[in-house]
Amino acid sequence: MRSTKVIIHLENLKNNFIAIKKQCNNVAVCAAVKADAYGHGAIEVSKSLEDFGCDFFGVATIYEALELIENGIKRPIILFSLPTPTEIKDIVRLGLEPIISTKEHIVLFEKQCENQKKNLNIHLKVDTGMGRIGCPPEDALDLGKRIFNSKYLKFKGLCTHFSTSELKNQDYTNIQLDRFKGVINQLKGSNISPKYFHAANSGAIINNSESIFNLVRSGINLYGYPPTDRLTLNFEPVLEFKTQIVELKKVKKGTSISYGRTYITEEESIIATLPVGYADGYFRALSNVGTVYINGNLYPIVGNICMDQMMVKVDDKVKLYDEVTLIGKEKDQPNAESLAEEVGTISYEILTNIHRVKRFYNK
Repeated sequence: MRSTKVIIHLENLKNNFIAIKKQCNNVAVCAAVKADAYGHGAIEVSKSLEDFGCDFFGVATIYEALELIENGIKRPIILFSLPTPTEIKDIVRLGLEPIISTKEHIVLFEKQCENQKKNLNIHLKVDTGMGRIGCPPEDALDLGKRIFNSKYLKFKGLCTHFSTSELKNQDYTNIQLDRFKGVINQLKGSNISPKYFHAANSGAIINNSESIFNLVRSGINLYGYPPTDRLTLNFEPVLEFKTQIVELKKVKKGTSISYGRTYITEEESIIATLPVGYADGYFRALSNVGTVYINGNLYPIVGNICMDQMMVKVDDKVKLYDEVTLIGKEKDQPNAESLAEEVGTISYEILTNIHRVKRFYNK
């Protein structure tokens, strides 16, 4: 059994889910489990969340949805990405709930539903200012009427996505929210009201209570890394990334470490080698920058991180085969957020980048 491993703490996942439900006054929750549940393992995470009472799951691809269905997930699955024509048949066959934004989507789904003699739940997305996917607000009423009057399509949800909800300044989020409310009012004025209105993402769940309708979409919050500094909730990191020391050696002053000789020892040093590298998803950009946690202390990474190995400068408190925490869940340990800050990215990328490492689930 390889010593490099990822440990998923499902009790922390449960606590985060409960905190989100409480924050949102117990409205329905769609858990974003795309990208292998942000690197946590979509199957086990989704099974656990289903047991906790999660209402929907959100994925980016048909293959992600199929994986959940084949592993027994029963709750509705919303396809966050827009469908292409070649995907329409499988979306209808699997009974997914696609997000759409054009008349063409409606025509394609109606035709396929007729062919398969099935009805399909649809979520209409409105681009209120994200600039990514969604119809213009002025087109939403016409599209809503077409869905509402369709023989085969059921108007399950109306949604939008915020671009800056994680920020303390909510001015732009409120502009988006006002546009979304305008669309809702237009639809209701025509006696059209889908079952769900959903706008709040992880940032808005914390920062903007006005954006919480009867369904929220939570991603990074579930995994313990809220995208905002306004920590009104006690989220707990769910994932740990660990390995062991496989070699310890004393080297002389002036010894070069790893490829490129980017680190030269300035004194006699103890160098530990770890059997993990950038092929496992530990960013090479952390070379000579990052730290790891061993026996209650932080130690610096030295030299360039290799594909399968990396080196750390330690002291005589460290022993061969000691456990090393690369990403931890305690406050004094490196975590996905602190590593992201070191390399100029976000915790999402740190978490979803972990490959080739077996997940173990601590229930």
